[in-house]
Amino acid sequence: MNRTVLTGVMALLVGVGGVGSRLRHFFRTEACFQAYFKFLQGATAQTFQNIFTEFQNLVNKPDVTKMIVDVEMKDAWGKDIQDVWLQTGSAADAAGITRWGVVTAETSKTMTISFLIKGGKERNRSYETYVADSLDDVLAWIRS
Repeated sequence: MNRTVLTGVMALLVGVGGVGSRLRHFFRTEACFQAYFKFLQGATAQTFQNIFTEFQNLVNKPDVTKMIVDVEMKDAWGKDIQDVWLQTGSAADAAGITRWGVVTAETSKTMTISFLIKGGKERNRSYETYVADSLDDVLAWIRS
């Protein structure tokens, strides 16, 4: 796990790699404090379980009101990981997150993603959601 803290963003990167320059620039120029989580190729449901406490600590910071989850891992929306997304949404809602943006290359799964991050059958989350295949699109939405 590679954890990077930038001005204006708490970034938790799971796997290998780093945060792109446009993300760094966005968060350095924004007044609000956000959380960014990136799950890279090779990440699994167990990877998330291993960092769940740290995730909760980040989203529970008083200044954090919005979050982005950038998903590059394979099968991030399959049955074996759906409980992870429901658990994530519950923790984000309890922490007071107001907006949750998801970046995924699997745009064919948009309905599944929205269903899961909005609380499954209960659809009981109070935050707004947005799913796109572009980090720039999600950043624009988070900013709006």
